[in-house]
Amino acid sequence: FALSVNNERVQVKGDGQLDGRPINVTWMNFLSSAGKPYASKVNARLAADPNLRAKMGIDLSSFLEGTVPLKLTYYERSDTAADIDIEADLNNARVFVSPVEFEKPAGVGGLATLKAYIKNDNLQSLKNITISSEALKADKAELTFTGDSNLRSGKVPSFQVGQTRGALDFSIEPKTEMTRINITAPVFDISSFVGSNEASRAKAKEPTLQEAEGYDEAPMKISITADRMVAGGKIDVMQGKVFADIDRAGRFNDLSFDGVAGGAEVFLRYAPNEQGVQNFEMRAEDAGAALQAFNLYDDIRGGVLEIYGTPVGWLRDRNLKGKARISGFTAVNTPVLARLLGSLSKSDIEEVVKGKGIPFKRLESDFDWVYDPRGSKLVLKDGRTSGNSLGLTFKGNYDSRVSKVDISGTIVPLSGVNKAISNIPVIGAVLSGGTGSVFAATYTIKGEAKDPAVVVNPLSVLAPGLIRRILFEKAD
Repeated sequence: FALSVNNERVQVKGDGQLDGRPINVTWMNFLSSAGKPYASKVNARLAADPNLRAKMGIDLSSFLEGTVPLKLTYYERSDTAADIDIEADLNNARVFVSPVEFEKPAGVGGLATLKAYIKNDNLQSLKNITISSEALKADKAELTFTGDSNLRSGKVPSFQVGQTRGALDFSIEPKTEMTRINITAPVFDISSFVGSNEASRAKAKEPTLQEAEGYDEAPMKISITADRMVAGGKIDVMQGKVFADIDRAGRFNDLSFDGVAGGAEVFLRYAPNEQGVQNFEMRAEDAGAALQAFNLYDDIRGGVLEIYGTPVGWLRDRNLKGKARISGFTAVNTPVLARLLGSLSKSDIEEVVKGKGIPFKRLESDFDWVYDPRGSKLVLKDGRTSGNSLGLTFKGNYDSRVSKVDISGTIVPLSGVNKAISNIPVIGAVLSGGTGSVFAATYTIKGEAKDPAVVVNPLSVLAPGLIRRILFEKAD
């Protein structure tokens, strides 16, 4: 180091090591700080890895991973107070807010500038935090810390990550570690939360069952209000509101969602009733729009969707059983349904499916939701649907972990040949049981959810009781 002294100050300048790490430093100390803006100043360049940050008593692990090259200007104002101007190269660091899945991955360029305030050798706050990168932008954010340098609260007046733009504030309760997060946004991307963003799922490492079940994080309460919510579908949800209360094991104590899809209201509730039973309820006044918005199914228009579920076992069991119903909808552009119908007759029914669609009065099914932290399974039981042209029964499952379906049932054309047979005096009524249908076929739909294999067995004669059940009529 080069040492210089004059009648006002002492200065040391050069290259060295800080706890075994390279550092370039210039240290200047006034011989008398009276009337001076600071007692001493240090300009330094170094790379701060997690171990060095820990030795300096600075815990940023809640939102930062990796080594960060720094340019620092440190001002010692008194024996107890200091502040630091910081410029951080974030290229090799991961910056994240886990509860809302905001992230700037390592390897994506980024620059952060901020000012740190220290008192009695403990970090008090970080202010004027500005982050600029392709993955994440933030402006004039603030973080406050407890007396022992643990993160306590934060405020981000303006941020942008992907399509999401908004403002965020949070606080952490010292004893319980409960994290409360509030977000208001003109646009908020919730696709990763509802599991519809296939790209984000594909790049994420699938946890083992032991890893997934071993989830142990601070409990959280998250509130999100957005003018427009992007859920990964062809249309967006407007006027969206989300509240989630999540315990340390990753279970929802309470979950609610309200919004408007296709100009119609949609809401979801997963919360305990008066007896403490964790019930699930969802209703969409435009079923087709809601399913499109959440990227679940694109080939339904209109209808009212209702889903009810209760725990299979104990009050907080994540395995659910319940009933789902859609009334008054039209199926359109459905390749699987077209293949089923095309195997039954040579009519122009495929063109109907591709064009105007097929109207249905009702679809209804019992279901079991079998929880798996790596991807749950939906089991359908006693499913049936009926319309003017077509009726079906179905049962089977959808495994979201591998995105595969295994469905089987019976398909009954309620027009065409069956209508002709039922019009035969006396004989038609006897054969059809007065329902207007006789012939049907069994089918299976199995394989990848996007393009499953469809197999239809030869035509067969149905019992009148089964047809009545398809038509939602009571048996004699």
